Amino acid sequence: MSVLHAIILGIVQGATEFLPISSTGHLRLIPRLFGWNDAGITFDVALHAGTLLAVISYFWRDWIDLLRPLVLRKPQTANPGLGQNLFWGLVIGCIPAGIFGLLLNDTIDRIEQTKSLDTWVMIVVASMLIVVGCIMYACDKYGSKKKKKLAQMCFMDWVVIGFAQAAALVPGVSRSGATISAGLARGMDRDAAARFSFLLSTPIILAAALVHIPDILHKGIPQDQRMAFAAGIISSAIVGYIAIRFLLGYLRKHSINVFVWYRLALGVFILSLIASKM
Repeated sequence: MSVLHAIILGIVQGATEFLPISSTGHLRLIPRLFGWNDAGITFDVALHAGTLLAVISYFWRDWIDLLRPLVLRKPQTANPGLGQNLFWGLVIGCIPAGIFGLLLNDTIDRIEQTKSLDTWVMIVVASMLIVVGCIMYACDKYGSKKKKKLAQMCFMDWVVIGFAQAAALVPGVSRSGATISAGLARGMDRDAAARFSFLLSTPIILAAALVHIPDILHKGIPQDQRMAFAAGIISSAIVGYIAIRFLLGYLRKHSINVFVWYRLALGVFILSLIASKM
């Protein structure tokens, strides 16, 4: 893999991890469109490390405010907009994805590495792009209009969004798309739904990286690929940070329809590609 390919995939990962358009779908599609060799699970983990750096860089103050009461044993006062119980809400929200991720991790890895299943996986990706796109539209347009903020979230909000995040284990769903839509359905305003989605992604991305660290340490990174890995991580981190900032600003004034139409168009495009090769 060349440094240029690594930078392009880093840009794709950084943008699609946080925009509600499916990072898995894009990372499977781009190499196949251009005939690139599969970069492998190790490089995927490296790209996720880049997006982890992005979300921590953007929300580090929020995480300090969330963790301060646990460390100092004092009520959180620095950022009351987060709410007293949001930390535990994030813990609860991560449980479904954590359980299903551990149970299905080996199965997902086998599917990823089985070339004969590529076409079927891409059909699933395309189908989920379309189906979840429709769900996103419905949640944004017809969801509860309570316009709840982060501090107003309740137990059921955390549980519903947590299961939505678990559903993103299916390729093409999009973790941010599923969680933001669930938040909208539960009556959150767009900004709060996106913010909770991004905060919720931090422990999940970290856990996904940690699961594969033993395998990475065992195999190591080939010396001739270290520059490419560094380029992928850096580009993923920079673009991820920009994507977070863009989406939070965008959703304060606009609906998520532009992402819905993009998902529908991409899903149809992938299905047409598959049909043309049959």
